[in-house]
Amino acid sequence: KLGFYGNAGCCLFKYFVHQDDPQQVFSWVILITNSVCLLVVLVSYCVVTVVARHIGEGTNSGGNSAKLQRKISIIIATDFTCWTPFAIIATLNFLEVFDATDLYGLFSIIVLPINSMINPLLYDRIISKAIKTILRKSGQKIVEISLKNFSHVEAPQEGDEG
Repeated sequence: KLGFYGNAGCCLFKYFVHQDDPQQVFSWVILITNSVCLLVVLVSYCVVTVVARHIGEGTNSGGNSAKLQRKISIIIATDFTCWTPFAIIATLNFLEVFDATDLYGLFSIIVLPINSMINPLLYDRIISKAIKTILRKSGQKIVEISLKNFSHVEAPQEGDEG
């Protein structure tokens, strides 16, 4: 073994620990802290949503409130989607249900950085607008190309069979 950072091909500390690993306490502290933080954010978001709906019942701020709630929901969902499977697999690895060593590279190089990459895109209003514009224009372009390609196909006339 090469040590704490040398157990895998990536330079991250070892989350997928076994019961005899000296890193297990540190890894569990990080995983539990992250899980608790996610739970606190989720509960806080639910409380804010309930309060905002109660306060906003008599106002016309529904459009902005809905946009903000959607954005917060996406942020929480991406965090949940990236970290929850990681924590579950780390737990199953620790309990020796299966050996997840081969999955460590996938999670540490692909799955977890996706969350880090997506968050700034979700938080930044300018980037969000640019992405929506690109997606909208791409969708329009696809529709235009499709219509252009299928415009030469004639519709069947009445009385035509097959």
